Amino acid sequence: MDYIEDTIAEDLGRQIKEEIDREILFDLLVEIGWTRIELPNKFLPVSGVELHKWREQNLTGHYRAHEHIWLFEKSQDAVLFALRWS
Repeated sequence: MDYIEDTIAEDLGRQIKEEIDREILFDLLVEIGWTRIELPNKFLPVSGVELHKWREQNLTGHYRAHEHIWLFEKSQDAVLFALRWS
């Protein structure tokens, strides 16, 4: 392979590793009681500033997010999020 093919292969390998690691982490969080919400669209139709402000005002526990998948430590946070953004 040449340099470009090697670079592409390395990048794809890294992306696959990150996705697998993320799914393992998300599955572990769900196993210990976190709530998983999957939105129908990858991105929310709102600015990052608005979403940040909403999170600061409404969420009381920890959360993790990647694209359309959100996990919440507290189930009441997941309910609030689903009611507002789903």
